[in-house]
Amino acid sequence: MAIAHSITDIHFDITEMYQVIRLRRHKQTIKTIHDDLSVKLYEHLKYISRFDLSQKEIPQTGSFTMIFERRYFFRFATIESFERKNGVIRILNIVLIHSLSQCISNKRILKSLIKSFNASSGLILFSGATGSGKSTTMFNTLKEVSSESIYSVESPIEHFYSHVIQLEPIESRLTQEDILNQLLRMDADIIVYGEVRTMSDLKLCIRAVNMGHLVCASIHSRSCFHTLNRLIDLGATHYEIESGLIAILYHYLKEEKGEVVFKHEFADQVQIRNRLSQSFTDKVLHHNRDG
Repeated sequence: MAIAHSITDIHFDITEMYQVIRLRRHKQTIKTIHDDLSVKLYEHLKYISRFDLSQKEIPQTGSFTMIFERRYFFRFATIESFERKNGVIRILNIVLIHSLSQCISNKRILKSLIKSFNASSGLILFSGATGSGKSTTMFNTLKEVSSESIYSVESPIEHFYSHVIQLEPIESRLTQEDILNQLLRMDADIIVYGEVRTMSDLKLCIRAVNMGHLVCASIHSRSCFHTLNRLIDLGATHYEIESGLIAILYHYLKEEKGEVVFKHEFADQVQIRNRLSQSFTDKVLHHNRDG
């Protein structure tokens, strides 16, 4: 049902009193299902997503694939409390996208993005809200660039790509830092860091850039230049951003003629530096006014 109606997210809300499944598309609930079997389905999804079933109190995220006429990729994330279980399935390839031109319709932005990958080192960020197409655009961009050696660090791997050597941390045995340390020895053309969520994620990306690598990653933000605020909040200095960040591609959804379409904004290194300079000047002026 979900795939037939182009549903992107399936939400589970389970307590002793009720069991609800909500089918959602672009943050809008399309259908609500009350079904006692949802508990068994929820537990089965944890199993096929390779969760640690002994650690119910810890939020977990995993992935799995299934075939319905073609192969579909799913991410499953859960949070459980003593009395309640919540889980969300994201259908990652509900819309088939095989090329970058399907992701980005604006030719100027498309050309600018590809040009940014000509750099020998630096950080390229694909930013936006959940479900805006960040990862899809990022991996389709990597198909277009002429690089022979592309490695990714993803937790978890959500979608398999033949043109990228994809690596996933193994809890307590192989960390993101362990993987990155090995990649720095592999003479990689491009290092992909699946998503920057924490200060340690960002520091690993900056470290790879400082060692002369081209790095791309996704990050949540609410506008193109709000991405800079996210980096500062995560602990990056103005100097690290100014010297290392070479491009931002921001993704957002917009309703046009009754349909939701994907839109983009792009900022190159010159625009990023100008924005940082303007932000610094505004802070100085504000400080002087307060004084």
